[in-house]
Amino acid sequence: MAQTIVEFGDLIKSFRERYELTQEKFTQIIYDFDSAEFDGVDTVTLSRWERLQSRPSKARQLKLFKAMQSHAKCAFPLWFDEDTELENNLCHIGTQNLIGRSSYLVFDIPQGMMKHEHVTINQLRDMENYEDFIPFLHALHKDHTEDALALTPEHFREWALHPTSLFLMAVFYNQVCGVLLLIRLKVEVAEALKKGWMHLNEVKATEHLADFGEKAVVWPFMFFGYSMSTGSLLLLRYYAHLIANQNDIVGVGAFTAHEGGRKLVERLYFKTLDVDTVNENLNVHYAPLDEMLATKEVLEMVFKKSSCEEE
Repeated sequence: MAQTIVEFGDLIKSFRERYELTQEKFTQIIYDFDSAEFDGVDTVTLSRWERLQSRPSKARQLKLFKAMQSHAKCAFPLWFDEDTELENNLCHIGTQNLIGRSSYLVFDIPQGMMKHEHVTINQLRDMENYEDFIPFLHALHKDHTEDALALTPEHFREWALHPTSLFLMAVFYNQVCGVLLLIRLKVEVAEALKKGWMHLNEVKATEHLADFGEKAVVWPFMFFGYSMSTGSLLLLRYYAHLIANQNDIVGVGAFTAHEGGRKLVERLYFKTLDVDTVNENLNVHYAPLDEMLATKEVLEMVFKKSSCEEE
C-alpha cells in the first residue's frame, strides 16, 4: 500500500475503502468535523479529488487529514497493517518529495557535491565495530549540550543495544556525517521526566525503556548533521519510524538546554511541541503523536506534489 498511495487524493479513496464509507457518508463526516471548512464539498468535488482531477488546498488537506484522524482514532490514518518495509517505503517517497529526483545534494562541508545514494543511514548496533563510535557520540553530545544532561558513555552503550532504540548514523564513504539518537520510554517514565521527578541520566534500559507492543513516548536526545541535506535524510527516517510504529507511540518529548537547542527542536517538530521548564538550565518539550503528525510539512513529506488544479 505504501507504494501506491502517493497523492493526497489516493489517501481519501483508500481511507473510504478501508472504513467502507460511501462518498456521501465521507462528505457528511468531514462536514460534521468542520462545517465552515467543508460547507459545499459534495460527492462531485470528492470524486474529482479521488480521481486526481483536482486537489484540495494545502490548508484544506490538513483539515481533511485531521478529520480522518478523528474518525479513525489513530495518528496517521493511512498504513494500518504491519509492514516490515514500511519505513523504507516512506523514506523513498519522502526523499523524492523533499529532495527530488536529482542525484546530487549540496553539502556544507569541503567535499562539496556528493550523491545522496552514497549517504547511508545505519542503525548503530548493526554497524561493524559499533563500540568504537560510543566515545565519539558521547563527546559530541557533551559538547553540543554543554553536558546539561550529564550522560555517560555507558548510557549510550546500554541504550543503543535496546531493540526499540533508534540510533541512526549517516555515513558517507566511511565518514559519519550525521547522527540522530532516540529512545522509547515507558509512558510513566516520560511523565516523570516531564514533571522533573526524574532525570534522563537515571533512565536504565532494562527498567525504563519500552518494549515492542508497549505504549511509549519517543525521546530524541541527540541530532547532528554536517548539512541540511544530511539532516533531511535523517529526519525522513525518523518520521517514517514514527508513522510505522504509531500503534505503540503515543507522543514525542525532548529536552533542550539552550536557545540553539530550542530552535532545533522547533525545526524538527514544526513548532508543535509544548514547552515547559524543568529547572533553570533545562526545558522539556512534548506533543501527542497525532498533533505532531498533523502538519502541512509532514503531509508534504509523505504525499507527492500534485500537478492537477487546486479546488
